[in-house]
Amino acid sequence: MRYTQLNFIRLLATTLLMAICCLHLSAQAQASDEVFTQQRIVPAPEFSPKRLELIGKEEAARHPGLLVVWFFVSKEEASLFWKDTVTMRRVFSDWVTMYDAATARDWSIGRYISFRGASVLQVRDKFGGVYRKSVSGDEILNVEEDGVFADIVHITRSAPTSTDPVPDLFLYARIHGPLDQAAANAIWRRFRGLNVRLISIVLRSDPWFAYNWGIPVFYPFDTSHRIPTEPEAANTRSVHCQGAPNAKTPFCMQMIGERMGGALLNK
Repeated sequence: MRYTQLNFIRLLATTLLMAICCLHLSAQAQASDEVFTQQRIVPAPEFSPKRLELIGKEEAARHPGLLVVWFFVSKEEASLFWKDTVTMRRVFSDWVTMYDAATARDWSIGRYISFRGASVLQVRDKFGGVYRKSVSGDEILNVEEDGVFADIVHITRSAPTSTDPVPDLFLYARIHGPLDQAAANAIWRRFRGLNVRLISIVLRSDPWFAYNWGIPVFYPFDTSHRIPTEPEAANTRSVHCQGAPNAKTPFCMQMIGERMGGALLNK
């Protein structure tokens, strides 16, 4: 009888241990699929690539999923940088005014992105100098796959709410080559499977995001491109894609400026 009780206790303990391990592994797996975005204020005397890299590494250790951390020297600068990013429909002349005002400022901005073991740090100092370092793993902002070459320009997410706690993920990429479904699929494969409701991608082959909402009015880590004329912006193609994170490929629509340009067939 005692032997049977001991066996039962051992079996119960083993079962509980296995359940705890499974819960731990499940929590780890879920955490590795989460999307985290942060904003950190680092005062000007401490604002250096070395300091930002250290903070980024600490946050990446806490958040093993897709992590994007933006760094500013003050809340005022952060507010100025983000204030015009969510306009749904921009008038081109307003965009030019905002772009000129933004590029005239002496920004100190940093961004640390970490994803599946790879991380990259970008810094723009107040003199306009740009610093970029692949901290670990592959260069995650560059996509090279099956003849597709792309730069991930901006990554953001919607804010979770009490009624919709799972956010949407938004990706903006510049394509070097054909602007087609194959390019969208290459970006998609890099980020699919994350714990988000939808993944949205905006693809462009030019440096202008004049009519795209949700993205800063200028890209602080490369301002070498001239701005377009209004006819150029109005007649430039872009591709807008969306899908559930477990979809094999996204559904994509072509745009000409702000006008619908027709559907692209999935490959």
